[in-house]
Order: sequence, then C-alpha cells, then structure tokens
Amino acid sequence: MPRFLLDCMLGSLAKWLRLMGYDAAYAQLQDDLLILKARNEKRVLLTRDTELVRNSRRKPGVCTFLIKSTGLPEQLREVTRGFNLKLKDVSFCPLCNVELKAVKKSSVEEKIPPYVFKTQERFTECPRCHRLYWRGTHWQNFKSTIKGVLSNSKEVVLTSQDEVADCQVDKGQQKASQ
Repeated sequence: MPRFLLDCMLGSLAKWLRLMGYDAAYAQLQDDLLILKARNEKRVLLTRDTELVRNSRRKPGVCTFLIKSTGLPEQLREVTRGFNLKLKDVSFCPLCNVELKAVKKSSVEEKIPPYVFKTQERFTECPRCHRLYWRGTHWQNFKSTIKGVLSNSKEVVLTSQDEVADCQVDKGQQKASQ
C-alpha cells in the first residue's frame, strides 16, 4: 500500500486521501527537504511542481508523481487511477494523518450530540488530536463522491470541507454541528 507525501499545493487532496484510508502526509517544506523526507519515509511524493519532479528524479530512492490537474475531482481521479486506489474501511484523521482507532460507544456519550449517540453505533477517535468521528450522512456523501471519481463520472460534486468536518468533535466539547 503506498504512503504519500503531498506538497503545499495539495492540502485538500491529502485530506481526501486520508479519508479514503491512505497515509497521506502533508508538508510545507523547501524542495530539497521534501525530497529527503519522501526518501527517508519511503513515501511517494505527490506534487504539481514540475521543477520539484525534475529535481527529485536526480535523487536515488525517490518516487514522484506529477499531478497535472488543478481541480480536486480530477486530482483524485489521477491519483486513484495512477495507484489503483480503492476506498478502504480504515481512515486516517483528516487533520493529523494518524490512523483512527475504534472507541466504545459508551465512552463517547457525553462528548457528542444525543441524536448522533442514538443513531450511530461505530465511533473512531484520533489518538493525537482526540477528535471523534462517525459515519453519518456526510460519510454517505463522501462515499458517493469517491465512487463517482473511481467510476470516471464526468460530473463529480465534492462534499464541502464543512460537511467532512461536521462529523468531528473536539475532546471535551459537548456539541457538534450535525
């Protein structure tokens, strides 16, 4: 399974790859440091920067993938096709890029809205930032979008970042926007 490193031009793509279940680090570093990080961490460097691709090809042990599209749906399509990616059951925190861990429903009751507690059975938490996630209507919208990207649908409408964010609650926060 590929692990990715995305440069400063691809922050939104990094979040979507994480939600799809892929390790997608994001860094705002100078080119030489990005190349070094990709090589040291054995990550595929995703970028829209042709000069960065040229420079990385001069370094042994660095795999780069040039993203040609400017729009997020097309970028997702390029990467999913280029690496034969599928939607996985595991997700990474869209903010921290840490694999989400399952938590018991009983442990989240005081941290989420009552309606969410009643209607959802599975919850995950980011071990780093402690945000909670569940698969409500935002998840169905996300899955539909990804299926459209994977099936090469011409008309793909991406879920807003607000919809993705509405499934999270900061640790200790009593309400979420759902």
